Amino acid sequence: FAKHRYAALVLQHALLQCAPAECGALAHGLMAQAGAVVSVACHACGVHVIRALLQVPGATSLAVQQICKGKHRLRKDLYGSQLLRELGEASDEARATRAAAAVGGA
Repeated sequence: FAKHRYAALVLQHALLQCAPAECGALAHGLMAQAGAVVSVACHACGVHVIRALLQVPGATSLAVQQICKGKHRLRKDLYGSQLLRELGEASDEARATRAAAAVGGA
């Protein structure tokens, strides 16, 4: 479903635009199967679904855990490695922001 171009687009928009309860249900359905997040992230259309999934409140931490478990596989894949780089940059920015706040607040 998330690997089909049009289905992935529909799922991506649903995760970003539906009511929070519906987004949560979709997110948990997507993450219910072990390894599903990594498998979907290794696909040209699926990686967009995972980016949307990472924006769903309440699903982000579980999605990140699954991504961390599958880092080895993601590193070998074109789309997976792009996602890891994006997440790495986001975490670097978050660390820099926290450090700047700590220095500014001191």
